[in-house]
Amino acid sequence: MNMPGAGPGEAEAPGGDLTPVKRLQNASTEAARCAMRAGERLRTKIEFAWKSSAGSPNRIPIAVAAALLSLLLARRAGRKAIQGVSTVVATAYPCYVSFKSLSQSDDTLRRKMLMYWVVYGLLRNAETWFDGLLSFLPNYSLAKMALLLWLQRTGAPIVYALGVHPALAANEGRIDAAIATAKSQAERGVQEWAALRASVSQKLRRMVQEQEWARGTV
Repeated sequence: MNMPGAGPGEAEAPGGDLTPVKRLQNASTEAARCAMRAGERLRTKIEFAWKSSAGSPNRIPIAVAAALLSLLLARRAGRKAIQGVSTVVATAYPCYVSFKSLSQSDDTLRRKMLMYWVVYGLLRNAETWFDGLLSFLPNYSLAKMALLLWLQRTGAPIVYALGVHPALAANEGRIDAAIATAKSQAERGVQEWAALRASVSQKLRRMVQEQEWARGTV
């Protein structure tokens, strides 16, 4: 069975599984194609705005505004395309490798993929908080994709052993206590909501019965 850590010189692993290097090359090629298509659309829109504004005193400002707007849209479209490829790289292939580790009882690969999912989950949660800032960094999506491929290959056990495990082990008691408190509060909230709902339902039924009795006595 081929693991994600195939050698960098291999183009394709036996069985049809692409190596991390090959997946990165394919993702970069697709991102380049998206950028080229976005650039072509940008050029077409600028030419259309320039021709449409012929004879207008605001011809140059209109063309500049159209160029800036098209550039913004093209950048957004390219970023979305790269994010889509990055999501596939980050989840689809690791899901398949995890499936193989479970179906073939490969303890070594299973442990490696568990480390990857722990590290990826922490990074994904951190990214949620800083996504607005990180999105302005040049080539952030490509750098993120390269990081994910490195984690799948050899990086996850390193990051887990040097950073994640010591941090979680040192704070395990406090984390367990916080989880227990949150669960207790959530259960109490559900019980209070159920009691309130039952009380309101009972009062509504009583009001309906009283109205029916009043109509029957008139």
